[in-house]
Amino acid sequence: MGYLDDQIVLITAGGGGISRATAKLFSREGARLMLADINGEAAEAAAAEIRAGGGEAHAAVADALVAPDCVRVVQETVDQYGRLDVLINLVGFFGRGGGGVDKVSLEDWGWMMDINLKSVFLMSKYAIPEMLKGGGGAIINTGTTAAVMGRAGSPIYGTPKAGVLSLTRAMAADYFKQGIRVNAVCPSGTLTTMLTDVLRQRAGDEEELAQRLETFRESDQGLSTPEDIAPAYLYLASDQLSRKVTGHILMVDNGFSMMRC
Repeated sequence: MGYLDDQIVLITAGGGGISRATAKLFSREGARLMLADINGEAAEAAAAEIRAGGGEAHAAVADALVAPDCVRVVQETVDQYGRLDVLINLVGFFGRGGGGVDKVSLEDWGWMMDINLKSVFLMSKYAIPEMLKGGGGAIINTGTTAAVMGRAGSPIYGTPKAGVLSLTRAMAADYFKQGIRVNAVCPSGTLTTMLTDVLRQRAGDEEELAQRLETFRESDQGLSTPEDIAPAYLYLASDQLSRKVTGHILMVDNGFSMMRC
């Protein structure tokens, strides 16, 4: 018996680092998975890993900023499995733009608001009706430490992520009587391909990249792995573990936000 036996789970950005680690853990706990990603090859590779391990997973190509894509991937999940129980919103980006608001371009501001906040709204908007048909479910969104504490040079990232936390609480209040729990996970720095790529762009060479990663590891927030973060999503997805938990923001940051606030 697993914590997610026979649960149908849709994970966005399904080919990413935290998504893959979460999908693998969920599969071991009995979930059946749909991994959606704008990069279809990455999603299929992640799904193939799960199938190779004896789990059940399918991949779908979808852009979480395009409403018809969100409608379609929810419908594909229902067509494949008959229902939708859990939505994990993991689409997001942090490596674009920077500096104070006077330095941020309007284009970068709009794009970051869309990728980090609109994507959560759209996927939730079209997943919730299917969850209501089944009598409830769980939605887990993804924030960041920058959403709960001031951080210089990151209004373009922290602001939409703070919106995700507000949206999380609003959805929790709207749907808890109908059996849908809505929570959020806030990771600190996590060793993913995205983080490595962003640091590589800012580094002069591989040696400097290694130094930047080591600086992360030695900082107060440390450097987590995707496998460190995945159990937080499992806890919030499982009715066995968190049946009465909704509207909660779960910090997974080595105490970083607590020490800084």
